[in-house]
Amino acid sequence: MKEEIYRGLKSSYNETIALMESLNEEQLNKIVQNKSGGWSAIEIFRHLANSERGLTTQIKYIVAGKGGVPEDFDLNRYNDALTKKMQGLDTDQIKTMWEKNRKELIDFLDNLKPEDFDKSGRHPMGQILTIYQYFKIIVRHTLAHTEEVKLALL
Repeated sequence: MKEEIYRGLKSSYNETIALMESLNEEQLNKIVQNKSGGWSAIEIFRHLANSERGLTTQIKYIVAGKGGVPEDFDLNRYNDALTKKMQGLDTDQIKTMWEKNRKELIDFLDNLKPEDFDKSGRHPMGQILTIYQYFKIIVRHTLAHTEEVKLALL
């Protein structure tokens, strides 16, 4: 199970970073998503790097028995606030932040016991998910946004 997660995390990250590094300034600043007021490609990359930090925190809480996000968690408000907070981060800064956040996630994954993957808590989108499902969502989330950027720009 861990090997599957490691592979998914590695391949989704590498694909997304390669895409980000291949884009020019004009492409990075082009609006590629119409949700939440319209995110540019670079805002999506900022979102991905930062969302992993938040999801790692949630996974840690769930494993510790503290549950996930509260029922009234507003994901759109959270994402909008973080998008504003991260305004101005360039691709090098995004990559550095994401590498740090990814290392923290992998370090935590390294220490999970098999029974931890069955623990569950509320995901920011509202569903109750197991830790295993959280990891799968991280990979799918990254790939979905990567594909979104590709479809809009390439």
